[in-house]
Amino acid sequence: MNPRLTQKNIADQLGLHVTTVSKALKGDLRIAEATRLMVNKKATELGYAPDPYLTSLASYRKSQRSKNIYRATIGWVFNHDRQTNMAIFPGYSDILQGARKRAQCLGYRIDEFWLGEKGMTEKRLAAILDARRIDGVIIAPQSNVRGSLSLPWQRLAAVSIGHTLVKPELPIVATDHFRAMTSLLEILRARNYRRIGISMWRQDNERMDRRAYSAFMAHSEGQDIVIDLYDVLDRNYFIDWFTRNRLDAVVVRSSEIIGWLRAAGYAVPDKVGVVGYTLSDEETELSGIYHSHARVGELAVDRLARMLQFGERGLPDCSERLLVSARWREGCTVRSV
Repeated sequence: MNPRLTQKNIADQLGLHVTTVSKALKGDLRIAEATRLMVNKKATELGYAPDPYLTSLASYRKSQRSKNIYRATIGWVFNHDRQTNMAIFPGYSDILQGARKRAQCLGYRIDEFWLGEKGMTEKRLAAILDARRIDGVIIAPQSNVRGSLSLPWQRLAAVSIGHTLVKPELPIVATDHFRAMTSLLEILRARNYRRIGISMWRQDNERMDRRAYSAFMAHSEGQDIVIDLYDVLDRNYFIDWFTRNRLDAVVVRSSEIIGWLRAAGYAVPDKVGVVGYTLSDEETELSGIYHSHARVGELAVDRLARMLQFGERGLPDCSERLLVSARWREGCTVRSV
């Protein structure tokens, strides 16, 4: 049996210290980029692979330390300003919180960059990232539902959250909207709701890459399912649409619909069910789908950390998508089981 190839073998061939090789293979930014690339190239040529048992042991030992050792900074990039971000994507704070906690566990710090702030441009951001030796970035959900971003991707490891960034195509971490909506419909059917409507903000539909809409369309054949995509939610229009279609359940974005229906004489949940397709932590009354935003943030950091560790830079030949399951939250606006 051939002896196992070790980091010392790589170090001997390159004339480097084994500690330098170890740090380079982990993507440590304290090692010059040219050295990191050289080490990773030689490791690939020699067929080096880390020992999974030693890697597991090292991870365990690190988790037992009282303080995390700082390794590098991750850039968290928004292409709009703070006010716009809160308006279009209220769940972003949960994603960022999950990402920060995970980054801290792995020895990283997250710094936010807002391209919508005065004086900030893509060119200036690129210069800042270069000056601060930030080699890894996470792209937050975009204000434009088909957004693009120009950064020096050839030297960056990058992950995108959600489906709004279409150029370039980066590895994506997002909620599994199709499965979430499919589960929601299955739950409503199991509770004997027959005429189901969905009232969805058109921009949400685009932000979800039309996956929620596709789930409803896939279940609409032979079923009494009605879909309304709106640009501006109007109370009178909604009540007229609901009444005209004789719905006994409706899937909505906001809990304010509950009050509208009750004011119009509909008993919720005795006669009519109301379900949210993207619940927030504050919406405790509304039944529906709760997106695991914090988990999305955690997994985005995990993916980026792996790219940094293995020296993966530049745009991938084939991008990948990691979809995170959402879960049903009971609330009190649908019939009991």
